[in-house]
Amino acid sequence: MNRHFYHALADEARFLTVHDGVIEMTMISAVLGSVEKHDSQQAMSPEEIAINLKRVLEHGYLEVDESDFFESRARIEKLIREIAVEKFDPRFELMDWDELPSSLRNSFRNNPVEYLTPTLRKFCYCKDPFQSGSDIVLGFDSLGPTAQYARRNLVFKNGLNIDGNLDAGDQTSELPLYLFVEGDLHAKNVMLSGWAEVVVTGNLVVSGSLVGYDGEPGGRLKVHGNVSADNILGGYMYGMELDGRVDSKVYWLDQDEPSIKDAIVIPNELTQSRFHHESNELPIVREAYFMDSNWATGEDVVTFHFDARQSFDLLRQGKPLFR
Repeated sequence: MNRHFYHALADEARFLTVHDGVIEMTMISAVLGSVEKHDSQQAMSPEEIAINLKRVLEHGYLEVDESDFFESRARIEKLIREIAVEKFDPRFELMDWDELPSSLRNSFRNNPVEYLTPTLRKFCYCKDPFQSGSDIVLGFDSLGPTAQYARRNLVFKNGLNIDGNLDAGDQTSELPLYLFVEGDLHAKNVMLSGWAEVVVTGNLVVSGSLVGYDGEPGGRLKVHGNVSADNILGGYMYGMELDGRVDSKVYWLDQDEPSIKDAIVIPNELTQSRFHHESNELPIVREAYFMDSNWATGEDVVTFHFDARQSFDLLRQGKPLFR
């Protein structure tokens, strides 16, 4: 007699059938705007099957009869396909990289054709002035760009005003992300990391802090106009090319050379003694550093390092990063 099991999450489901000494499994998942399906099967002894079915039930799989199994599979697969469909603000037009004006494409240093599959070369293109009532977040997940939780690649042809943060600070993506603003960009805080590439043809106006960190070879902020912010912090290969006047206090962590002229260099790493005696004199708060202990030499050597993730979280929570 055949036995049937399934386990479903929001964007993934697994279906198992056991018969004649074989376990067959189908996995259906929403991955970056499309649905992927993988089938596998494996012959096992009765003892191995019993052990695996015990594990399956412990992991939350449901055992159902054959009719419920196929009805559930059709229903869940339909839901996953609906989840995988690109969803975006109706004020946007979804365009391929090749459909963008050549002058716009040439503004970016990273060519998505070299790094991204055709599915990921989609850009949300907005021709009208855009006002966002909450944070705009750039990143990768299984969904496409949504109305306020913006994903991947965005183009604004008539300026962008964010009543919140521009957040590309998750530090998890090794794939390029793109934001192009023709005109001015206004935001509370701007957090940039990884391969996020942001180009602004007008002015960048930040009421709080601008932070760019951990850019590897690909991260870059390019502003053709002026930049104003309470504070700017850069470091660890995140490039900032600011063509106009910079009206801000500018600090740079000492891992590499500042890309902004006259930046004040501050330590990325402090010994325990220096941290306790000097941290209150640094421009950034103590919470921006984490404690590290090195046992490799056989003795406890404590140091304090700048923590970009914690720093971005402070800004997301509305807490100060600078004194």
